[in-house]
Amino acid sequence: MFRLISAALFLGSVFFMSCQSDNTAANTTAQPAAATIDTTTGMPIRQPNPWKNATCDLLTDEEFCTIFSVDIKRDFANRRTLPDKSYCLRTWKKPDWRDREVREDKNPNIAANPESALAIEIVDFGTAPSALAQYDVTKKDRINGYDTEVPGLGDGALWSSRESMLLVKKNHLFLQIKLDHADVAADNLPKAKEVAVAALKKM
Repeated sequence: MFRLISAALFLGSVFFMSCQSDNTAANTTAQPAAATIDTTTGMPIRQPNPWKNATCDLLTDEEFCTIFSVDIKRDFANRRTLPDKSYCLRTWKKPDWRDREVREDKNPNIAANPESALAIEIVDFGTAPSALAQYDVTKKDRINGYDTEVPGLGDGALWSSRESMLLVKKNHLFLQIKLDHADVAADNLPKAKEVAVAALKKM
């Protein structure tokens, strides 16, 4: 079960940030679209991050409720952000949350996870070449356990069962989705992909 504090710690532990994307995607490390070049220096111009303080807009309440079969009031669903960050945290109760809380109370060593959590972060590298270089390093070195390629998302996507996180590169941005919903971490990938598809349509 994740809390806002643990989500913030997750933010601090990750070294990359931001996003932009559409749903038509290359399978892996496709070359990014031609970067805007500064004619004076010959260097790529840093691109904007439109999702700072707007990351929750990447997944509407309606999309969220549909993907996870959530009723906002029934499941005590809410969303939170961090000031001046490209970050959104949604939490909601699981259908059997009362039973799970009882199990946790009886045995504090058991993590019954009565609450689900979805954290979306946009990591901004400024330019597509910089993002591509970081993506390649992440893939090669399996940083944060990103060891599984996920075809058909953005300019390339990686999944980490260890961290239950999906990373999608889109131009100069990384879309990072951390999902704590299924009891088995690997089972979170299908829903994380649905979240990515919805977000990429807006990027």
